[in-house]
Amino acid sequence: EQVQYLCSCTNDYNYQDVTYPVCDLIFTAKAMNPDETQSLDGVDGYEWRNVQDVSETELAFPSMKMGLRLLKQRS
Repeated sequence: EQVQYLCSCTNDYNYQDVTYPVCDLIFTAKAMNPDETQSLDGVDGYEWRNVQDVSETELAFPSMKMGLRLLKQRS
């Protein structure tokens, strides 16, 4: 619930010698039942963390890093 748009960022995704231009849309939301969360669609797992405890070095793409910076500014 409480889904809110945070930002959108362009990004290049390199896969098998092809560069795909993408536009990542980043949203925030509140988990209604966090204890019932399940990993689906090939996701290996999940974890709930305080946004201030997440480092940009853990993230793969510049767009994700931008979203993290914006989240940290808001909290």
